[in-house]
Amino acid sequence: MKSIPLLLVSLLFIACTPEHSKTEFIDVSERGYSNSAEIDLGGSKMVILSGQIAVNTKGEIVGINDFEKQADQVFRNISSLVEKSGGSMDDLVKIDCYFTDISKLGTFRKVRDRYINPEAPPTSTAMQIDQLVHKDLMIEIAATAVIKK
Repeated sequence: MKSIPLLLVSLLFIACTPEHSKTEFIDVSERGYSNSAEIDLGGSKMVILSGQIAVNTKGEIVGINDFEKQADQVFRNISSLVEKSGGSMDDLVKIDCYFTDISKLGTFRKVRDRYINPEAPPTSTAMQIDQLVHKDLMIEIAATAVIKK
């Protein structure tokens, strides 16, 4: 397990060298951020996803007062963005999870395990915060994937 953080640091170091510094920002929002960024690493690319929330393609919040439905929508959004970059959920190497109620961690794991390989899960951070960008949101996840070319 100690090798995963070292791998991420190594990949970031490689990505910052001039010959590998091509970065493409994907789905730039009118709100001033990109949904994802792709960094060319030579034989693979690192895809860094902005925090994903429980909104559908119409921009509507999914699962108000239902943590499981919100978590499922967040993982659907992550999966969609990773697939758009040519990868799969097996390519996730890191997820940062923000909860408004950390007691939902068990439900989160149940949903997460439907989307990732629980035998080779990505590194993970979970934290409780007071509120997300909208009062009806209960979870946000930022993710990083490394996708072979």
